[in-house]
Amino acid sequence: ARAGRRDRPLRALSARDPAASVVTGAAGFIGRALTRRLAGPGRPVIAIDRVAWNAPDGVAAHVVNDDAGLAAILAGVRVGGVFALAGGRMAQGGLAAHLIVNLVPLAGLLEAVAPAEGVRVVFASSGEVYGSAPAPFDESAPAVPRTPYGLAKLACEELGLSWARSGAGRFAVARLAVVYGPGQRGDMFVPSLVRALARGERFEMSPGEQIRDFVYVDDVVDALLALAATDAASGACWNVGSGSGVRLDQVAALACAAHAELAGTAGAADVVRGARAYRPNEVMDYRFDSSRFRALTGWSARVPLAQGLRRTLEWAMMEPSGRAAGGAPAPAGESATPSPEPPMTDVRTRDPR
Repeated sequence: ARAGRRDRPLRALSARDPAASVVTGAAGFIGRALTRRLAGPGRPVIAIDRVAWNAPDGVAAHVVNDDAGLAAILAGVRVGGVFALAGGRMAQGGLAAHLIVNLVPLAGLLEAVAPAEGVRVVFASSGEVYGSAPAPFDESAPAVPRTPYGLAKLACEELGLSWARSGAGRFAVARLAVVYGPGQRGDMFVPSLVRALARGERFEMSPGEQIRDFVYVDDVVDALLALAATDAASGACWNVGSGSGVRLDQVAALACAAHAELAGTAGAADVVRGARAYRPNEVMDYRFDSSRFRALTGWSARVPLAQGLRRTLEWAMMEPSGRAAGGAPAPAGESATPSPEPPMTDVRTRDPR
């Protein structure tokens, strides 16, 4: 393990201490939000990523780049909930490269936590595993990924579910829709849009007829915690989306309205529909059916899109120039390199404009 400036060791836990929550990919967009929620007095949290970042106070943050380092950190620790958020989509590279980035880290994590009794793993997957299935997607739809990233995520799901069937521990899959919210950087649709609005820059997009299912990051954190707390969720895949499809041109209109309210006449929006062509093989309808997950846990997305966009804009408008844009190197889980492939639905989601 290579420790960064924020590396903080975890004190030895006694049998009377609560089990530690473990988050991999903790420096990413969802990972940061989840770690903040988990942190608190008397609640041990081990946060792991491959880059150094500013973890919340009280969190044991570690920079780890290999399986041996991960195993050493978790050795002898009472592990409870494990949130596997590490991985990503590469702008370039085929299936082998995506398996290295996604499947290999998950395999190392499962090996490291296997000795822990009663461990519960929640894996963040993507709706991209559904490929060209008709929307809205439900969990009974066949998984026929069309991209190396989708194939790698499906391979991760199968590995974890097989691991659970072997009796090593509990494993639940969260197939995430398009996650957005404050703190998101990179070139995905919503952060690119709010960044341009906050800076008064021109934003060019496609005609915007693509339908997407957007879910606010705090709602996603609620869903991940609900999966970890629900024994019956183990051994299965669960859709996590708002259940509502919104066209991208409507998203742009909502964001512009929020910007006008926040900035007044000082910041006129310059959003140009139709300035970009649709991508080849564009996925035009990307909606999720999360009714099965709602019936199991009672979870539902609570933050309306207009409210979530306003919160995201407020954050972007307070960010120093360049930070909200991803001008600094993107943390793990937020590649700043555009991808030519169809959109995916986890933290690195790139919705074509």
